[in-house]
Amino acid sequence: MDAKKAGSILILTVVFFFVAGLSCGAFSERLLEQEAFQTAAGYIRGMQQPAMEVAAPFWELALKPFLHNALLLMVAAAGAFSVAGFPLVFAVLLFKGACLGFTLALMAEVMETGAFLKTVVFLLPQNLIVIPALLLFCAAGLCFSFQIMGEGGKGGRRLLYRKGMGGLFLCFLLSAAAFGGGAVTEAFFAGLS
Repeated sequence: MDAKKAGSILILTVVFFFVAGLSCGAFSERLLEQEAFQTAAGYIRGMQQPAMEVAAPFWELALKPFLHNALLLMVAAAGAFSVAGFPLVFAVLLFKGACLGFTLALMAEVMETGAFLKTVVFLLPQNLIVIPALLLFCAAGLCFSFQIMGEGGKGGRRLLYRKGMGGLFLCFLLSAAAFGGGAVTEAFFAGLS
């Protein structure tokens, strides 16, 4: 199979796992028991109320989402860099998709249309930065892992590992920078609400 076709299949696989996570998250919201649903709905409704306390500093608003997303990136990197841990990359894609799907499904059910649309507008900008960065890093990590595993001799694996490690690390750094940009964007929009 040529490299272009293999790359396309890999990207489609990454997107498939992310969308599967979105679907699982959305459907799992429908399976919540009444008490758990009421607790989650109360949390969502509480987020709609204007905050009474003094707003947190900008850096605090940006740090929390950055750390959450950076943790996912580190788990995906552990799977990609360790080669045999590539299933972790799929787990990260499913988890991130499930979290987003659950949140959107819960908000759609609990909030009124206007409040839901406003919240989606606030969720969209940072996710337009973070999700493509995560998907691209996961695709690069899986490509790296599969190339190393597909190499026959140990000498070839070592050489490929050394040659591919720099590119994967660069992709990791660019994804982390994109996550930082997403966190700053989220903090900016949180300050507007």
